[in-house]
Amino acid sequence: GVNATCCLPGDDNRVVASFRDGAVVIIDVKARGVRKVFGSSHQETVFDCCFHPRDPNVFCTGSYDGCVKLWRMLSDINGDVDSIAEVVAEMSTATESDGGQPAVAKSKAIVYGVDFSYCGQKIAGVTVKGELHVWRVDTGRRVLLVPPIGPDQPSTYRVSWLKETSDSPRSGWIAFARTDGNALVVDQLQDGRTVAVLDHHSPVFGVAWAPFAEGSSPQLCTAALDGVVRVWSISPTNGVARISHSLRGHEGKAFNVLPHPLLRGIIASGGDDSTIRVWSCSPAPGCLRVLHGHQSKVRALAWHHEVPAVLLSGSWDGTIRVWDVPTGCCIHVHCDHAADVYGLASQPSRPFLFISTSRDSTIKLSTTEWLCRLPVVCALFAEDPLAELASCISTDDRDAILREFLDSSPEYAPGQPVLYTSLYGPGSARLLEGLRSRDRDPLRDAVDILSFFAYRRGVEDIADVVRGLVGVPRQHDGPGEYVHETDLEAACSSRAYNALAAATTTPSVVGIGAPRLQDARGHLSVMPESRPSLGRAAELFLVNGDIRNYCEALARGRRWEAAIAMAPAVSLQYWQELCDRYVDRIKLSESSDSPRGRDEALPYLIAAGRSAEAIQLMVDRGGKCLEAMTLAKALADGRMPDRCEGLRIPRTPPGDRSHFDR
Repeated sequence: GVNATCCLPGDDNRVVASFRDGAVVIIDVKARGVRKVFGSSHQETVFDCCFHPRDPNVFCTGSYDGCVKLWRMLSDINGDVDSIAEVVAEMSTATESDGGQPAVAKSKAIVYGVDFSYCGQKIAGVTVKGELHVWRVDTGRRVLLVPPIGPDQPSTYRVSWLKETSDSPRSGWIAFARTDGNALVVDQLQDGRTVAVLDHHSPVFGVAWAPFAEGSSPQLCTAALDGVVRVWSISPTNGVARISHSLRGHEGKAFNVLPHPLLRGIIASGGDDSTIRVWSCSPAPGCLRVLHGHQSKVRALAWHHEVPAVLLSGSWDGTIRVWDVPTGCCIHVHCDHAADVYGLASQPSRPFLFISTSRDSTIKLSTTEWLCRLPVVCALFAEDPLAELASCISTDDRDAILREFLDSSPEYAPGQPVLYTSLYGPGSARLLEGLRSRDRDPLRDAVDILSFFAYRRGVEDIADVVRGLVGVPRQHDGPGEYVHETDLEAACSSRAYNALAAATTTPSVVGIGAPRLQDARGHLSVMPESRPSLGRAAELFLVNGDIRNYCEALARGRRWEAAIAMAPAVSLQYWQELCDRYVDRIKLSESSDSPRGRDEALPYLIAAGRSAEAIQLMVDRGGKCLEAMTLAKALADGRMPDRCEGLRIPRTPPGDRSHFDR
């Protein structure tokens, strides 16, 4: 819904409107259209996510709403995207070309996959229409559109940008898979010239480049409907592609594929058979492990950037599972999402922090710091933190790490924590190098080490408080992230209304052109009770002491019994009002004429002071005349409730514990 509108100063033809979902739009009255949108979050399924390769505070997402959004993280990770990040740019699948010419008028296309370029200056996105879009991050303008060829309109689900070096002649190579049976490699630097076409004879869903290896041809991994994971070698000179390995084992569609970022030749794949398979391409190609545990199709995969043994997966069952691959054991199940999990990503510079995306329209951040608690505790409390950190960073070469990965099978007891004592990724090495290259500052060193393992923006504020206590100048000028209790209450209430607005917006704007001045956010409808935003809104209203809106959110989510049970905390009059509304809803429902519907309405009619209607209902049911006469006698004797007017339950004064002593 719309919160407020006003004209731009000095320009009566442009109106600024703010919406409950946090969006602010500029509307051109003459052109009858929306000119710019600021700060809106996704209102539909978020299919993919990807971190900026250079900045761990920046990530992008692609969604059912036809937009790619660029986010910058703000503060604490304990919450959904509304509390931890802000939208800094938005790219649409119906945007203008870089030449300034308007795009052909068309509806937005669902964005299924996104990926950054090597330098992070561009984003690639693929759509349900089989299109590849490339946008500039700084302007949000599209610089490349590769449409499908032919009359068919295949869908494209995954995209992968080759990441070699900044000066590589192949830095513009983008691979994407289509359901027409082909995976394509195009060169963005050459206006989308086709480099290679990889024919699978089966719809292709997953695609991912293997990590760059000096002196070898680029390798591309694909996953297809026939359940086969293929590894292709592509000539860097003429683009000729050949299959290096065909890995068979999935008992259904192989949807996603992900090469290991640290161990060359190790590949994970997930499919419709609810399993994750981990493959080795050498020395003997084959399946190393089959990971069982998900109850539905597997869609998201993410290797850990510091702990080679750890793999994360997301599924249609709404869970994220953390696996110890050498043992094949699931060591943690994360159940924060309310629907299918589609995207998972982390950044090497902050490898223990993961973002996940879901059909519940939220973007969640979660931490895996518990994987390496021993190294972080030792580094923080050691007499020489840098030396202790260095002792935790493995100096083995990649071949030795790979041999350990293939050969190790440590004993694991379910319910017992798996201890990882070594770090292997580039992020920990860069952290140690940075700490050694500057003057020693124990407090600053501790903050950087803690932020690497367990990122919290509030850590910097705490460190500055300590600096102030010991008389050392602050590291950060201006206000920090301290929050006053009144601001906390206001923020909680605002987030509650935001969640409520998200739950009452139309399911999707894809394929729906908002006519004239009527933006798609203005359409409201009642959402089904499974909408997770309603539950989130109710919880926020409750903890903020807003009991009435808590009840309203429950009622909107069709949890009428729970709302009515809580309503007396507002007033008896409000309780009867809710009973009234519930009865009216039952009467309007299809079950109102059924015996069950009448039985359900009867007690609420009596509670609402509508006993006369209850009597008539029993008479209309037939065969209930005796019960109707008994109820009429009780009403005449004054033993039935009347309408409540202005009655309230007195509040217990703060600090009064007398009710505990009864």
